[in-house]
Amino acid sequence: MPDVSALSHLFSVLRLPLWVLLLAYLTWALFLAAMSLIGARAQGKLPRAALVLGYPLVAFGVLCDVLLQLVATAVFADWPREPVLTQRCSRYIAGPPGWRRTAALWICRNLLDPFQAGGHCRGSEPQQAPQGE
Repeated sequence: MPDVSALSHLFSVLRLPLWVLLLAYLTWALFLAAMSLIGARAQGKLPRAALVLGYPLVAFGVLCDVLLQLVATAVFADWPREPVLTQRCSRYIAGPPGWRRTAALWICRNLLDPFQAGGHCRGSEPQQAPQGE
């Protein structure tokens, strides 16, 4: 029979990382919902009911993004200068090469840019090689 105190200790050690992962996943899901609302509004297809129900969802998403930005302080080992994670990633992308830039590019290219027309993060577009004449 497993030692209950050992399992309890393991759960208490894993609690914070699990909450962080849940916050990141929830923030991403809310981002996807917001991009869907923005896309529908841009196409003139956003009904008033969806607008009324969606805007509080977007506001909650921004709050989660601000909280995630605080958590990202530990991940990026750098204090934020921006209120949301996307702006921080854009700053890292525009900055010097290094692990922060690499991580920011991965986040933007894999989790954010594909879901917003024209991309979401500034400067995260893959660099095109110059074409020969």
